[in-house]
Parts: sequence; structure tokens; C-alpha cells
Amino acid sequence: MVRERGWTALQYWFFFDYNPWRSGFHGVNDHESDWEMIIVYLYDEGKSLVPGWVAFASHDFHGDDLRRRWDDREDLELVDGHPVVYAGAGSHASYFQRGEYQAEVSLPLPGWLRGIMGAVQRFWARLIGQEGSAGGPFRIPFVDFARGNGLSIGPGGDKAWSPVVIDESTPWVSQYRGLWGLFARDPLSGENAPGGPMYNRDGIPRASWFDPLGFAGLDKTPPPSREAAILRGQVTDLGRTQKQLEATAAESMEELQHLGASWKGMEGKPHLAKKHTALGVELRAKANELTSVRKELSQNRVVLDALRQRLQEIEAGVPGDPQAHIQHRASPVPASAVSRTVEMWAALSIALLFIGVAALLLWAPQAVLPGIALLVIVFGLVESVMRRTFAVSLGNVAIFLALVTLVVLGVAFWQVALAALLGAVGTILLLQRLQELRG
Repeated sequence: MVRERGWTALQYWFFFDYNPWRSGFHGVNDHESDWEMIIVYLYDEGKSLVPGWVAFASHDFHGDDLRRRWDDREDLELVDGHPVVYAGAGSHASYFQRGEYQAEVSLPLPGWLRGIMGAVQRFWARLIGQEGSAGGPFRIPFVDFARGNGLSIGPGGDKAWSPVVIDESTPWVSQYRGLWGLFARDPLSGENAPGGPMYNRDGIPRASWFDPLGFAGLDKTPPPSREAAILRGQVTDLGRTQKQLEATAAESMEELQHLGASWKGMEGKPHLAKKHTALGVELRAKANELTSVRKELSQNRVVLDALRQRLQEIEAGVPGDPQAHIQHRASPVPASAVSRTVEMWAALSIALLFIGVAALLLWAPQAVLPGIALLVIVFGLVESVMRRTFAVSLGNVAIFLALVTLVVLGVAFWQVALAALLGAVGTILLLQRLQELRG
């Protein structure tokens, strides 16, 4: 439990063993340890603690996207006041809604290769305005099953759960740094078991353990019991700043008008030309200062109006949109899209890719690199068809091939390209000069 700035964070770690009878089981062993982690965030309301948010640890999601507000009835399901967690079968992920999810797991790449891939993806995102997959071709796709038709654990479920309070003084929490189950030892035999609640697999303390508010992006969100007071203070400060800016703008305008009158009086008088020019420079500088003050005044007014509106909503009991904070939402794939073909592709695609590379090495070693590039493109397009993003992926491939073509043409015909560029620049300059002479 962590108490900080009006929030109380309660972590719940569900440790259990699972077997093949669990719905959608797809692990590599018949028996393996598993855990699911959720955090309930409560705030003080009088002498009581009231639940405000809940966060579920999940694949490929971080920060704000991990949490849902307690009154979010679209995503968060409650049974007798208890949040319902749909556990991914053997994947250690937790979901707010039952269903099947398309997920990916990264291969354990060397640090230098991860750095190169990150740089390439950032460049690609800036070039075409689209973020690619975090791991590119070095991620293994799979279907995460959280159908909710397996064993139910908790109040009113098939099995009861036994709460045990733990903290850093609990020996097995702070002293054991191994894995809770299978250590796969290679990236192809299955996912390694998780570490304990306090440490990751690599022995580094978990962010969810030492910083539960930052883990779900809640450190920037005040609890409802403090939000109104914070807003009132900000409205007061901004109102005071606004009055100061208004007074500064009025003084600056008065000064500008006096200077402007003097500048106008000197206009057209040769013996005052030097003074007139200097006064003009001063006028422009003062006018720019006044423009900056007016800009800040306008921006502050907009912010002040927004804060006042939000304060009025709080005082009127309007909670606001419970999902406004979500950037990327984990949603189950529609049942019609999760066919047996999609599931088989998720299970077999990476193996087929490796077999294809092996075939190239044996039967076409002289074309290994082009063959691998072609395989990656083909597999990516098939993957996009499965994920219904074919049009976007095809556009990305077209852009990539066009860039490669430009590079190849530039290398092969650089003399022609340079001559064409110089000729075009020369022609434009010549036309400009002829137009000037004609004028």
C-alpha cells in the first residue's frame, strides 16, 4: 500500500497455477505458475477511502492506457463492488473486457540492434507521420485468449481467494529474485515465467512496486477531493496575472501613443531625420512588446475560462468523460475477425519465416538478402490482412520501395541527376533575369 498526495494505492497480486483446462490455454508446459496484477487507487473523502481508479497490467500498454475510472461502465465491469479481471491464458496480461486480443512479444535482441531499430522507426514515423510496431519484424504475434469462460476466482466465483498482506519486509518478496515458474532459456520455446511482485526478470525493481502512481500515469491527476481546491487556487493566480497583464498592456499602449505622436510630428523634416529614424526603431520594439503582452493576455484568458468551466462542472457534480485520458485502448478483436485462420497464422508465422530463410540459405545463397527482404514484406502484408490494416501497410511498402528506388537511381545515375538539377536551377535563374531585363 502506498499513500501519496491524497491517493492510496492498493496492489493486488494474484498468484496461481494453471493447467491445460484453462480457456484458450496456449503455453508450452502442462503446468506453470502465473500471476495477474491490478492496482486499485482510492482517495480520501471525509474519513472514508473511496475507489477512484483501477489499473490492469497488460501487453504493449503503458501509463494512462493501463487505468480506468471507477465509474467507467463501458470498460470496467464490477460485481458486488469488485472489479472483474479477465486473465490472458498463460500470458500474465489482464484485460477489462472478455474476448481475444491480438498481441505481440518482442524477441530478446542485442542492445545495439534495438537501438538501430528504434532509430529507423523514429525516422520512418517522422517521414510518413505513422508510428510503426515497437519491435518491427522482431516481434512474434500471437492471440491472447481472455474469453472469461474458464475458472472464476473471487466472491461468488468457482473458487475463493485468500488475501495475504505483503510488503518489503516480507522475506520472499524482497529477498527472492528468481522466476515464478518456467525459465524457457530460448526465445522460441515459450515465454519466460514472470518475476515476483517487487522485481522484474532482470532483477530491477518494478515500477509498479516503487511508483504505483507513475506506473498508471496517475501522479499528474489530483484526487476528486483535492481537484476543486487546486483549481480555485489556479483560477485566483491566473486572475491576478490577468489583471497585471491588462495594466501592463494599457501602460504600453499609452506610451506607444505618446511616442507615435512625436514620431508623426517629426515626419518630413530633414533636420530631424536621424532622430525620426531612431524613434521609429524604438516604436517598433515597443509595439512588439505590446503584441507579446496581448498574446499572453489572450492565452491566459482562454486557460482561465477553461479552468473556470471545469471548476463549475466539479461543483455541479459533473464527472467528465471517464475515457478522455486513454490514447491507445486495448479492445478485443471482433469475433468475426478471429477465425481459425488468424489463430493458425499467429501460431505458425514466425516458424514459417525462419523456415523460409533456411530454404534461401540452402537453395539460393546468392539471393539471401533480397530474399529475406521479400519474405519480410510478404509476411508483413499477410499480417496486415489478418489485422485489417492492409491499405496502410501497402502504402508504407510503396513509400519504402519508392525511397529505395530513388537511392538506387541516385547512385547509378548521379551525374545525370546532378546535371539535371544544375540545368533546372540555371534555367530558372535565366528566366528571372530575362524577365527583369524585359521589365
